[in-house]
Order: sequence, then C-alpha cells, then structure tokens
Amino acid sequence: MKRNLLLLLLQLFTISVSMGQLPGPCPPNTPAPVAPFCAQTCTVCGAGLDGYVGMNANTPNWEAPADFCAPQFHSVQWLAFVAGSTSITFNFTPFNCQSAAGNGLQVQVYGSTDCSTWFPVSNCDPAVNENQTTTLNASGLVPGGTYFFVIDGNSGDVCQFQIDVVSGSTVAPNVVGTPVISGPTTICTGGLGTYTANGVTGAGYYNWTLNGTPIGDGSNQVMVDFPSTGSYQLCVTPGNSCYGDGANACITIQVGPLPLEVLNITRCFEDLPYIYQGMVFSTAGVYNFDYVRPDGCVQPVRLTLNVVGPIPDTDISADICQGEVYNFGGQAYGQTGYFTKTFNSFQGCDSVVHLTLTVHAPDFTNLGFIDHCQLLGPYYVGATPFNQTGPINVLLQNQFGCDSTVVGYLNIVSPEFVFIDTTICEGEVVELGNFAYSQTGNYQDSYEYPDGCNNTFQLSLTVYAPETFIDTVVCAGESVQVGNSTYSATGNYTKILPAQYLGLGCDSTVHLNLTVLAPILTNIQAAICEGESYTLGSSTYTQSGVYNEVLPASNGCDSTVRLTLTVYPNVATTLNEEVCFGSSFT
Repeated sequence: MKRNLLLLLLQLFTISVSMGQLPGPCPPNTPAPVAPFCAQTCTVCGAGLDGYVGMNANTPNWEAPADFCAPQFHSVQWLAFVAGSTSITFNFTPFNCQSAAGNGLQVQVYGSTDCSTWFPVSNCDPAVNENQTTTLNASGLVPGGTYFFVIDGNSGDVCQFQIDVVSGSTVAPNVVGTPVISGPTTICTGGLGTYTANGVTGAGYYNWTLNGTPIGDGSNQVMVDFPSTGSYQLCVTPGNSCYGDGANACITIQVGPLPLEVLNITRCFEDLPYIYQGMVFSTAGVYNFDYVRPDGCVQPVRLTLNVVGPIPDTDISADICQGEVYNFGGQAYGQTGYFTKTFNSFQGCDSVVHLTLTVHAPDFTNLGFIDHCQLLGPYYVGATPFNQTGPINVLLQNQFGCDSTVVGYLNIVSPEFVFIDTTICEGEVVELGNFAYSQTGNYQDSYEYPDGCNNTFQLSLTVYAPETFIDTVVCAGESVQVGNSTYSATGNYTKILPAQYLGLGCDSTVHLNLTVLAPILTNIQAAICEGESYTLGSSTYTQSGVYNEVLPASNGCDSTVRLTLTVYPNVATTLNEEVCFGSSFT
C-alpha cells in the first residue's frame, strides 16, 4: 500500500512534465546526466554508452515503471540510449557510494515509444552493492529504438556508476527508407481501421497524424476511428532519438457507407436453418437486413437463400460373381442383400441410395450329346472351335461376367446313306424330310438331318395288311406267342391282335398253322478197354455207366442220346518157355 501511495504522489507532482514523446539527444561534448522523469532525460548518442560514468541523485519528484523490481522506491533516475543491435549485454558497477554500508544501487533496462508506457527488456538486480558488478542481458530490441536504464538507490544510497557494453551495440543507426503504409483506403462510416508502417530501418518511433492531428502511441502500428463520412489523410514520420525524423509518407482514406453485401447461398433441406450474423433463416427466399461489424460499421445485406431438396431416394441394383465384392459407399459387400447408404449429391446434399445386390454362383451347362456335320466346319462353344469327336469343357463368362462352365460330348458326323425298313398300317404315312410315303414299295431320296448333313436314304416300306397267315414248326417243349396267347401243340389257330400289341395303329387277324415236332431219343451201347475213352458230342467218358447227351438234330430240335458204356479191365498172361541159342519165340 505504501508503494502505491508513493506512485500516486509522484503522479501528482509530474502533471507538468511533457508526456507522450521521447527525449532528444544529449548535447555533444557534455556529460549526459540522469533525470527523475523519462521525458526529462536526454538520449546518449554518438559513441554510445560503453564506458559511460554517471551518478544518481535524490530528488523530491520522480517516476518509475510499476513493475520495477526495487522492493521500495526512493528516488528513481532515468538514462536513455538508442539500441544498435537486437540484443546487448551490459556490466553495471556502482562505486563511491555515500552510505557507510555501501548499499549500492538497483537497476533494470526498459523500453518505451512515448515515455508514457514502459516494458522491461532485461533482467533486474534489486541490490548491486558498492564496487560490485552485475550483468544485464537486454534482448528483443529494435535497432533505432529508445531504451532506458532505470536506476534507484538501494536503501536510498547515492553512488556513481559505470556502464560497459560487453556485447551488442548502443551506437544509434541512421533512419533509412521511406515508410509504406498498409491498411484499408476505404472504410465505412463509424469503422475502425488498423494501419502499419513498414519499409524503414533504424526507427525507434513513428509519429502518426490524421488530418494533421497527432495520433498513436509511437509504434509502427495505429488504430484509427472514423466517426464521420469524408476524406482523411493519414501520415507517418519515422525517426529515432539520435537522428530525429526520417522520410514521411501519407495515404488518403475515403470513409462512407458500406456497399451492399450480396449473398447467394444454397443449402440442403436437411442443413436448415441457415444462420448468418445471428439471424436465422429456415425457408428459401430473398432477405434484406443490416448487422454491425466488429469494426463498428453497419453492413447492409441482401441474402438470397436457395434450398435444395429433399432429394428422393435412389434405388440401384448390382450383380457380382461369387467371390467378388461390391464397393458401396466405401464399404465392401460380398453377399446378396439390400443395403442403404447416405451420400452427398453433386450439390453436396444428402442422397439416400438403396442397393439391391445379387451374388451369382458360377453357371454350369451340360449340352449333352451333340451331332455336328463335318461339312459345316468347326462347332463353336463361345469363341472356342471344336473339330473332332470328343468331350467339351469350356470356361466362358455369362451375361453378368461370371464363370460359366459348358460341358458336353461332340460327335462329328459325315453325310451317310441310311436304309429304313418299316411297316405301317393302311392309311398311315411315313414322312422323311419333305417327303411322305403311304404305299408299299422301295424309295430313295436325300434330306437334311438335324446335324446339318445332307443324308441319302432308302426306304423299304410295307403297308400292313389286315390279315396275316403264319405257318411255322417248333420243337417239342417250345411255343409260339401271338399277342398275349401262347401255343405249344400242333394245330391251326386264329388270333385278333389289337393295335397296341403290334406297335402299330391298326388291328390285325393272325392265322397260325403250328406243327410241333416230337422229341428224338437214341440209345447207344458201347464197350471199351480199360485205359481207353469214348467220345459223345462234346463229352468224353472213361468209366462204365449210363450217360445222356443232348445234341442238335437235323430238324433243328434237340436230340437226346442215351449211352450205356462198359469198360473192360485189361487181362495179364504169364508164359514160361525155353528156346535154343539162336532160335526165336513167337
């Protein structure tokens, strides 16, 4: 509280001090003194601060930055210089202090463009004792900018001090370049414009005027309020505290009502309402309204709102092969089904699409047995030709682009001569190609067969008579079947055969004269010696016994031969005879 009261008192005592401008250069060849107020000091120019020796003082009135690090203010003093580099390192040494304790000084470097507001650019040392050296590192400097050593006695001490430049420069640069003012040259009545001066080096301040009236805070940027319609001239003069003002520049700014802001907005039905500058619009139409911009200008607006939709749903269908996938809205589908996705239309609105997806399994076609005439050239399955008899196995693509396997068996045929012997009923017709025959006889002609060949035929046609006479002989045990009747005894028989028994379309009367031959039995008696054999038909016998053998007779019937076979054993005889030498025995 004590510190704040002190600052208030200082402010009361400094109302006569010129504020809002930087101090000018110190007189040449004259030691630069410190001063209790920012604007009362002078700026050290020439060779700069390196080796500068000065002394603080106790004065009744003074000013200090509010954030100066001294625990308690006593009599703050100011010393100005111009930066020649973006960073500077100083050594600060108090000596010849008046207090017996050698309390020394408090010190920090500040920057300002108007001696009204200050900002620290270095570290602060709140207690630099007598004959001790502290290092101050100033950074973020603008070459040409004005900066200040702010010095106070520690516990009210008064000391001499020396400032040495360790690195960087305190030699002021010259002001070079003509400023270029950037910012709006037309602005609305009541609007606020921001303007910046660029293109100058070595400037520590920028003096702005609007129609000759000073404005701004000394920086290269100024905000200007334009309450009235008219033409304004904005000028800026850059400079620094050592070299003074440089070249100036001016621009003309026209101030008046804003032109109509025309908006042509298209929105989707599902994106309504449309909100602009806090106003809500839910239906298509033309709207006229005003709003206040952040710069204070009143902006007239004409809004044309176009509403798209709602867009009707779209139904699509797709066919894919088994094992494939269909990409629908960035998602892959491989099963038959019904799917729905929401897309953006070409107008950016929601479009609902329903997909009916059909997955097709591979096709299999069996052509079966195919007759193909050799004269017609190759037989084609798809684009594959076949010229030889054999199996067909071809992989094609069906109408959906899926695999279609076709198999079959191809029979390559050549033109041939066909003989036909057939019987029909009276009144029936045999048709061959474009030919028709109904009379018993032999016919020959050519016709095209389904295989494509021109075949020649010979027809032997019998027109079936209503009566048939059959005279036949069978063996005993055999029979003759006429229709559904069976005959096995000698005799004459008459049978009416309905059409279904003949396989024809007409009934027929059959007269049968049947002769049944009696069976033939032959007895044979034979004798053989032991070791011999007897052959009868295809059989051979070596043992005594009775054997039956069925053999074909001359009339075509079976003939049974009964063999009675006797096998006699061999007889052995022993003879004892004597003969003279040279004789024989018979």
